[in-house]
Amino acid sequence: MGGGAPGIGAAPSGCPVMTMKGTVVGADIETGLLQFTADGKQGTLQTDKKTSLRIPGVPRKLANLSKIEKDAEAKVTFCADDGKVLSVKVLKKNEG
Repeated sequence: MGGGAPGIGAAPSGCPVMTMKGTVVGADIETGLLQFTADGKQGTLQTDKKTSLRIPGVPRKLANLSKIEKDAEAKVTFCADDGKVLSVKVLKKNEG
């Protein structure tokens, strides 16, 4: 992943990309903060307008943090250097 032209969901050049699976605890649409729990640890990750959101049943053009249900299972991909979220994929109930 890493290099390539920056765009929606693209990592900055040279940024190591990590993915975690966990639970969305909360999201603040005003600040773009996503509260997330993975492996028993809770953290806050920063999203922005370039963060790709994939939410079952929601068209990509309409996807925003307010559409993510609390306690939803999700996979979050982010830059390990700065914690900037590149994509959030909310998993369907039977996906995992």
